[in-house]
Amino acid sequence: MTFDELTDRLAAVDPARLAKANPIDLLEAPWALIDEDFRGGFIKHCRELTDDRLRHCAEIAETFFSWLMPYGGYSRQSATANRFHLSATLILAIGPRTDIALLDPMRLLHELLHDSPPVETARELLASPSPGPEVGAIVGRLSLLRQVRRIDHLLPPSAEKERYEQWKTL
Repeated sequence: MTFDELTDRLAAVDPARLAKANPIDLLEAPWALIDEDFRGGFIKHCRELTDDRLRHCAEIAETFFSWLMPYGGYSRQSATANRFHLSATLILAIGPRTDIALLDPMRLLHELLHDSPPVETARELLASPSPGPEVGAIVGRLSLLRQVRRIDHLLPPSAEKERYEQWKTL
């Protein structure tokens, strides 16, 4: 299936019908393969897309990533990591676009820092001899941080960027 065919099929999915589908059937669908093919195709063809098609594919990506947890059995961390990877790779390939959420570096930065504890607290939790569940969330954030590092030269100066610079020291 070509990238255009895949995006057209994803765009044709009726969310209401998807929500009513048998959860067992949905979990048996090849979500990982679709995820891989979609991200790979988007990255491969991003420079060829017209502005309208780029915007359309970005909207499909947002919708698709929102399906990965409830229907595909993905963890929040995995679905978010895949979206961050796609965003960072596309931003590096075709440049940032503040008018398209998927291509907005500040959106990634904001999402990375949203609900993150202060870096001092994160450092203490990571150094704790008996780590709790909070450590998993911090490790997940550090995984996302790796994707933001790829594009951090495109981030404008801001209070969020200063906070991000502190997180890079972990």
